[in-house]
Amino acid sequence: MTIPIVIMAQNEAVAAGLLTLAIFGFLLALIPLMYFSICWAFTLPLVMDKRLDFWTAMKASRAQVKRHWWTIFGFFIVVGLLNMVGICACCIGLFVTMPLVFAALMLAYETLFTPRTAQPGAGA
Repeated sequence: MTIPIVIMAQNEAVAAGLLTLAIFGFLLALIPLMYFSICWAFTLPLVMDKRLDFWTAMKASRAQVKRHWWTIFGFFIVVGLLNMVGICACCIGLFVTMPLVFAALMLAYETLFTPRTAQPGAGA
């Protein structure tokens, strides 16, 4: 009777090791996933607004966001928390928070991708 218990204990150890490896792999893949998803967040608005092809829009989005990555990351955290509040209100709050999130996202897009013009009366 002791043999099945030993085999079961060995199988549990293997399963625990595989689970640990899977969790570690997931966390390791999460870092580049977060980085690139934030860098490419403005790809679709660039395609629609500037009429860029997809790959050019991805490169342009990454080039612009890379300069302000931590700010955009913080922006997405705040927006995510706002959506969580909407979800906590029986998901009815999403009807309020989602339009706010899209408006904030498009304001961020306009701020990042609209060329700045010189203010009249500004110095040299």
